Amino acid sequence: MLPLVLLLAPAQPADAPVRVEVHPPAVALASRRATVQLVVTGFTADGRTRDLTAEAEFAPAADVVEVRDAVVRPKRNGAADLVVTAAGRTIRVPVTVTNQDAPDPVRFRTEVLAALTRQGCSSGSCHGSPQGKGGFALSLFGYDPAIDAESLVRGGLGRRLDPFRPGDSLLLKKPLMRLPHVGGKRLTPADAAYAVLRTWIAEGAKTDDEAAPACTGIAVFPGPARVLTAPHLTQQLSVRATFADGAVRDVTALATYDASHPDVAAADARGRVTGGKRGQGAVSVRYLNHMESVHVTVVEAVPGFRWPDPPVANLVDELVYGKLRQLQVSPSDVCDDATFLRRVHLDLSGLLPTAAAARVFLADPAPDKRAKVIDALLASEEFPRYWAQRSADLMRVTAKGLPDGRAERFAAFLADGYRKNTPFNEVATAILTATGSGADVPAANYFLAVPTPEDLTETTAQLFMGSRINCAKCHNHPFENWTQDDYYRISAVFSRVKKDGDAVVLAGAGEVSHPTSGKVLAPFAGAAGDDPAADRRAAFARWLTAPGNPFFARVEVNRIWAALLGRGIVHPVDDFRSSNPPANPELLDGLAAAFVKSGFDRKHVIRLVCNSHTYQRAAATVPLNAADDVLFSHARVRRLTAEQLQDAVGQVTGALRPAGDIPAELAKREGELAAAIDRLKADLPKWEAGARTKVAALPWWAGVWHSAGPLAAGAAVDPADPFAGTRWTKRADHADARAFDFGKGAGTFYLTRTVFTRAAGTAEVVLDRRRFEFTLWADGTLAFDSTRDKALAAGPTWKVPLALDAGEHRLVLKVAKPAGAMPLKLTITPPGGKAPPPAGLSAEAVELLARPGPRTPEQTAALVAARADGDGAVRGLRDQLRRLVDRTEYATQRALPEQSEFLRAFGQPKRESPCACERADEPTVDQALQMLNGGAVAQRVAAAARYAPLSDDRLADELYLAAFARFPTAAEKAKVVGYLARPGDRAEAVRDLAWAVVNTREFLLQH
Repeated sequence: MLPLVLLLAPAQPADAPVRVEVHPPAVALASRRATVQLVVTGFTADGRTRDLTAEAEFAPAADVVEVRDAVVRPKRNGAADLVVTAAGRTIRVPVTVTNQDAPDPVRFRTEVLAALTRQGCSSGSCHGSPQGKGGFALSLFGYDPAIDAESLVRGGLGRRLDPFRPGDSLLLKKPLMRLPHVGGKRLTPADAAYAVLRTWIAEGAKTDDEAAPACTGIAVFPGPARVLTAPHLTQQLSVRATFADGAVRDVTALATYDASHPDVAAADARGRVTGGKRGQGAVSVRYLNHMESVHVTVVEAVPGFRWPDPPVANLVDELVYGKLRQLQVSPSDVCDDATFLRRVHLDLSGLLPTAAAARVFLADPAPDKRAKVIDALLASEEFPRYWAQRSADLMRVTAKGLPDGRAERFAAFLADGYRKNTPFNEVATAILTATGSGADVPAANYFLAVPTPEDLTETTAQLFMGSRINCAKCHNHPFENWTQDDYYRISAVFSRVKKDGDAVVLAGAGEVSHPTSGKVLAPFAGAAGDDPAADRRAAFARWLTAPGNPFFARVEVNRIWAALLGRGIVHPVDDFRSSNPPANPELLDGLAAAFVKSGFDRKHVIRLVCNSHTYQRAAATVPLNAADDVLFSHARVRRLTAEQLQDAVGQVTGALRPAGDIPAELAKREGELAAAIDRLKADLPKWEAGARTKVAALPWWAGVWHSAGPLAAGAAVDPADPFAGTRWTKRADHADARAFDFGKGAGTFYLTRTVFTRAAGTAEVVLDRRRFEFTLWADGTLAFDSTRDKALAAGPTWKVPLALDAGEHRLVLKVAKPAGAMPLKLTITPPGGKAPPPAGLSAEAVELLARPGPRTPEQTAALVAARADGDGAVRGLRDQLRRLVDRTEYATQRALPEQSEFLRAFGQPKRESPCACERADEPTVDQALQMLNGGAVAQRVAAAARYAPLSDDRLADELYLAAFARFPTAAEKAKVVGYLARPGDRAEAVRDLAWAVVNTREFLLQH
């Protein structure tokens, strides 16, 4: 009887392949120098993959090809099967070889330039730098073949190439180190690049292949991701290029391979990837100006790892846990209630929870209390203000860049988007297609805040596409597929957007040409559309915000994630590229899909993330996640932002009123203001008499503007009696320095106002001379017609002299406006120069005071308003109301940054860039000094004396609840009570305690 062991089949290892595939499944070699890289893949029973290329055996069935290192090379014309054996399985790959008798010259644009890129010759650190090296300059990664042809063939006095003795060419001898070379040894005779360069030189170094089909893209196999599971930590790549004529060629030997994390996954010159330590990385593959990346995950068994199977709250946890489990990283526990409450308040409102709110929350036994807090914060006024501030940081919203209240209007627009939960695709579209005056169209300030057209191109790509394309301004992007053409095509989208003072207008024409070739470039993403006169931005916005767009949704959910978790899934948040892969691609795609499905609802995504256990994890690590800083297995400890910290110190010390008290304070101040105005009403006759005397002495005044239009076809205004039969709109709030905005449509509009001059003289009316047509009447008499009075043209304006007798005059201006946004600038200069009205009186008030007589209720209200504008007490109350409404006391809630010394020390951005990196978070000595003895902290700590009347126990509780959203431990309370028991000034002791608390790490950090 045979031993039992001989009767049993040997057990198969768990990673033994049950199926084997070869890529490509068929090989076609259509030229003498063609090659094909084979990739052999095994599939295990549980669906995992394993590269078998290095261990596979290759046997051609006929003498048609040869195979070395899994690379197939032609020998003669014919067809045969290539037999591939791997993991005990055999696969037959059909092979066809043709054109072996035909010439196969080296192509300059698709082979020589690729070889120079592969060997590093045209990289930015070598001859591809702007100045070149050693008098030899190439375009970066071969983006400009014409420059490279000139430099290679004609540069260096013709010494770089020797077609008669190719081996003596400097282009070969230097990188072979047969002559001194600062760049070191870059080439060996065995390299494919050497063969390409030497053959090209021997063939006469021809560069006239401009008409040859260009490469239109590359495909990398396997891609776009691969998992390497120890101990099988290698993966062969193959790269195939597609050309404009439909041809496909294997370019594995001419491609360049770069690893984002070489310690995780490195790649050699042949495209063989080798895994290192556990983790994730990307291998970027470049051929000419095309780049693709393969995301590599290296998995190895971790001793002692056992998945704890934590509860799943929603989609976020499912996707995060999947990655953690794959890489064998354990999640931390969920944080306690106090930590959660403090964290979510800071993240959603920028402010600490009050001591009262913390006390209630900690005592609440309801299982859904965390979800309720999230909902309450999203519905609060603090949320839109704080989150809009983050957006405003990136859009350069400053009073310096957007004066005259335009910065406040733009900030209010951004906050309103969060407050109303406007779908983000609508917000982005409103911004990117805005035209008109920045005072009337807040979103137009996006364009007005950006200083140059180049900045506009780069800012738009960075904010809405998460791409830093500024490199592509001068050359193709070195780390991504962005080309110089792409850069200027995006610029072409905005080429007709012009700034006209404080307004954004669209020009009727305007193109962008390539800086090197001079070719006029079509707008990006087909933004030109079928109508060449249409606003290109509208088509671009439709493309950008479409549900399938590869950038828009993913970029926005990544920004939201980074704001809540302290780090983006793609990090940095505005650096999306294939060579900078997301830490969890499935998570990013899942959140983006949920965002799109919700109708681009930002609150939906925020709510989803905040309700996840991933967001609510503790910062404390466990042994099997201590090294993780990218997979979100535990909360990320981070310092409070500059604004959060300033407000937090004010909240804890009592120097800053609780935000919840603002509505009551507003109601109180509004009542006081109403009472003050009532008092002014009673005093109105006396005030009016004095004001009328002042107006009667004025040498000139101009009344309130009225506007009408667009008028229906055939309708007109009687210049002699303009108010007869025409409906006018009073423009009481229009200041003379502002432009009139008539919208985008074509039409006929009218403006009218009364002017008064005490002495006869000549006034001057200055009108914008763009495509408007004007007709001006004074007291019903024609004074100017732009189609007739061409002599009054003065550069970009019409300057119309207007002879006026002493007294009042009614001016009527007809404006014929073509389609498009073009605000009208209009000024009237009185005889003898400017004559401003008395301080505190509006144009409407002056006009009313100049005409004594019975008042309508509306006119009386206008005079009361003028009276109130000049009253110091009313101005003070209005200022208090404005500060309450604008929340200027709160660094996290105000529309515009305060830019104080304290805030600058803690990294508040100047809002000069669209980059999130402008906000600094590195610790500095200045920060320590600010907290220890800075004036801002000292001033706020002084208010902590408010705690002094409390009992020692209550004081300790309130102080800790305000600072940490938790009660003090027994030891902490004992220290507080002991310190307060010492003889001396109790108020001073309380201030000392508050100062000590705000200088603790627990207070300064979000955890």
